[in-house]
Amino acid sequence: MFLVLGANYFSSVLRLWNYCNAIRLEDSLLFDVFDNFKTMC
Repeated sequence: MFLVLGANYFSSVLRLWNYCNAIRLEDSLLFDVFDNFKTMC
């Protein structure tokens, strides 16, 4: 019982962490594009 709860908790935390990393990665990519756009103009 506790093992299943722990596994579910761990997987949800892992999913949340991956989600946050994906957002950070997208933000940095967008920022790079914006930076390049600013230097072009």
